[in-house]
Amino acid sequence: MATKATKSKIVTGMVRFSSLHVFDPIESSTGKLKYFATILIPKPATETINKLKKSFEENIQANKAYFGGTIPDHLSGGIRDGDLESSLYAGYYFLVAESKEKPGVIDSDLNPITNRSAFYCGCYGRASITISPFKTAKGFGILTTLNNMMKLKDGARLVE
Repeated sequence: MATKATKSKIVTGMVRFSSLHVFDPIESSTGKLKYFATILIPKPATETINKLKKSFEENIQANKAYFGGTIPDHLSGGIRDGDLESSLYAGYYFLVAESKEKPGVIDSDLNPITNRSAFYCGCYGRASITISPFKTAKGFGILTTLNNMMKLKDGARLVE
């Protein structure tokens, strides 16, 4: 009998959005259409960083049976250190969230944002994500699913 995966839902504190593909899906590396966003967490935002790290770790532990009884030595996904990955993400931790379904995108008054130029790479807000495990023929990992995003303030546009 297959073991059911345990999922956890999180709403971040203030983050910055990058690599936004939330109005129209793009083709993923597997050839499927998905919505994507890179969520940048400023390194001084220790409350959000600790909440995310704790949630990822708890999710890994809760899914030990899903992974076959032991936690794999290497899991893809999760929160990563921007200083080690890209000069664009220096000073941030980041994670990539994706979804098969179009995420909700709203402003601080809870109004849907439909003007694409109003929600852009570099603006700030909060994100609702779901963390869950996955396994494929290539290995195991932790998937971050994008649920909803709320724009809270403008920021300098990021050039990607």
